[in-house]
Formats: sequence, structure tokens, C-alpha cells
Amino acid sequence: MLWSCCSSVPLLPEPTILTTIVQAVKMVKAAKKNTCLLPIMQGYCRSNDGMGGFCGWGKSSSVEDCIQGGLKLGYSTFQIEGDGTTCSYISYSRDKPTDCPVGFTPVAMAGSFSRYYGQGSANVQCIGGMGATSPPQIPSTCR
Repeated sequence: MLWSCCSSVPLLPEPTILTTIVQAVKMVKAAKKNTCLLPIMQGYCRSNDGMGGFCGWGKSSSVEDCIQGGLKLGYSTFQIEGDGTTCSYISYSRDKPTDCPVGFTPVAMAGSFSRYYGQGSANVQCIGGMGATSPPQIPSTCR
């Protein structure tokens, strides 16, 4: 599944074949209009034994608002919890971010990572995260 910055794609609590097909159709339609597509994975963003530093537990009005805010700051991996209004920007650096917006908590982490994946927990989505040892290049149309 992919998140498209130009069309609303709801979070799926539990993927099913029917909802996956419906989302796939939405993604194809969005892809024809937009080059800004990010993968959506179920669960907390993790990589190997951990994750990088992050701006955590901020509030946003929607998933789109969370992702657009993070893209503007240069982030490419986002963790969305619950109803989509709890948002974290995940870094590829272990250091505590210094650019977290007001309302987000900067957190340093210790872990080695090469790319992020969703570890499978319900009610949480990891969006983006497919970089190597650094964030993937995000098309300028996303910003």
C-alpha cells in the first residue's frame, strides 16, 4: 500500500483482500496524477534492532497534515498512531532531532538500521522508510 500526498488514503486497521484491492485502485489513480507515493506498512517503524532519533507524539489534524509537515522539514519516514492524529517524524540519525515542531518531543535512540519497516502492531502505520542508510530522495512535488 502507498500513501499519496494528493489524495486521502485512510489507514487500514486490519488489511483484507477487498480493502487492499480498493486501496490499490486508489493508488493507481493517484499515481497517474502524482509522483509522490510513499509505502504504508502495518506497525511501528523499526529497522534491524531499533530506530533512529525522532520527533514524537505530535498532534496533527490528519495523516496528510502529519506527512506534509514532516516532508517540509526533510523527513521521509512517519509513524501514525490510532485515529491518524498522533504523528512522529522518524530520523535516520541516532541523534535527538533539533528541528522538531512545537508539540513534538525530540528523542535520541541507539540502534543500527538500514531501512525501516512496519513491525506489525495494530492501529499503527509506518509510512515511507524505504531508504538505505539515509533517507530516500523525495520528489520535489511532495514538498
